[in-house]
Amino acid sequence: MLVLFAILYFMFILAVVFASFFIITRLQKYSINPKFTTPLITVYIVVTITLVLANVILFLNVPFNDLFYNNNLYY
Repeated sequence: MLVLFAILYFMFILAVVFASFFIITRLQKYSINPKFTTPLITVYIVVTITLVLANVILFLNVPFNDLFYNNNLYY
């Protein structure tokens, strides 16, 4: 079960990275004011990396063994 979650999470991270590259290329190509393109892309990259790292840290701290393999059922 843990391997399944790891594979699904890896696919999620790949989708986020792919979407980020798509957004960055669109920001470069279709920017209304080219003067603000570089700062805008920089802010986007910093915020995206921060959110992805926070997400990875939280995912790695989920106790999957306790969630799925605990035989002490409390009703």
